[in-house]
Amino acid sequence: MRIKRSFYSVVFVLCCIPSMVFSQIHTSEMDVEFGIDFEIVKNLEFETLIGTRYNTDIFEVNSYIFEAELGYELVNDMDVSIGHKITHNYTQQGFFLGHKSSVTLQYKYELKRLGFQYRNKLEIEKDMYFDDPTDMFFSYEDRNRLKIYYERKKWEWEPSFSIETFHPVDYNTSYFSVSQIRYSCGVEIDLDVISKFGVEIEYTFKQYLLESIPEVGSRLTVSFSKGF
Repeated sequence: MRIKRSFYSVVFVLCCIPSMVFSQIHTSEMDVEFGIDFEIVKNLEFETLIGTRYNTDIFEVNSYIFEAELGYELVNDMDVSIGHKITHNYTQQGFFLGHKSSVTLQYKYELKRLGFQYRNKLEIEKDMYFDDPTDMFFSYEDRNRLKIYYERKKWEWEPSFSIETFHPVDYNTSYFSVSQIRYSCGVEIDLDVISKFGVEIEYTFKQYLLESIPEVGSRLTVSFSKGF
């Protein structure tokens, strides 16, 4: 009797696996970014980047990205910044603009080779594409990220791992609700060929938690940066 029950249990689990796999929506993307940064005056820095996002499932452009950010170092290893991001997103009706402004507070703490970085980012977003009555209003989201990285002066690369949670801010949900979780691992490479020129490669796995159908996504980001 126990053998039969065990057999039926195994059959039940094997039958559930395909339904669990195919009941999720999978998205796959790739970002290619080019950025520059320079210090305007002491402790005040300006950064900007342009980029392109691809849907790697069907090999087409999802969006074009332009972002600018102004950051100021409050005290050692703690800085605040304001930024604005413009995206040209592809929809079923063509490309539409999206705007996103942000305020970021960031703190970094290092223990010799091991570093910890905490970031809190409040975003205000407005899309120009209207598919739902809620699209007429601004949306607000608070993001919390903890990043751990390892650096060594003799190395030209710096590996890192981070986890980030997204919290929608509106009247219908509690702040403690989580709409998305991101897990990222990457490496920054300092190239000596050009002064202050580096490359960062990062892989991100995303889980969307407030969707009626479970949705996950992955993104590979390749960034090139030049400092002045």
